[in-house]
Amino acid sequence: MIKYVTADMLDFSVDMPDMIIHQTNCEGRMGGGIAKTIKEKFPQVYVAYLEFLAQRRFNGENNLLGQVLETNVRIGDNIVKFVDVFAQNSCSENTSLYRDGRFTSYDALHDGLLYVRDFVVERLYEKRCRPIKVWMPAKIGCVKGGANFDVVTAIIKSVFDTPECNNMMELKLFEKPPFEQPTVEIFDT
Repeated sequence: MIKYVTADMLDFSVDMPDMIIHQTNCEGRMGGGIAKTIKEKFPQVYVAYLEFLAQRRFNGENNLLGQVLETNVRIGDNIVKFVDVFAQNSCSENTSLYRDGRFTSYDALHDGLLYVRDFVVERLYEKRCRPIKVWMPAKIGCVKGGANFDVVTAIIKSVFDTPECNNMMELKLFEKPPFEQPTVEIFDT
């Protein structure tokens, strides 16, 4: 079952996920969106990402689109698996491969999410024998990646909205809460 939530995806004060999925680029930059926040709060995810890119490039792999990187992070007594889905070739200005200017590859996002569903979630489910708590941005690939929200929603539903998935996982799609202006008192002196 897919649930939409308005909350900070990285606030673990109420609940803790087993897995967090987010989109990354193949340039070695986590400079915006949720990736930047993950990099700042959990630097080991960024280090693993850079090591993954360096190793793949050393081995002569130039096309990483659709690949997935898993990084386990200890948070208190829990282990949270951060899953980077490589669905953007680049993120630098004027480097889009698409006429509409987006950076997100729909095919790579689809392939990466399929991999997560078919291998990562199933492996965790077999180990834990309970539904896996999976958290992901509702607009994955849309904000910094420029993807169309309706297309991304259709991809997510085609991958995760199945009877098998509903038994194996609890997917929460997070929307950031609206920014609230602090209350400022103005008075004359």
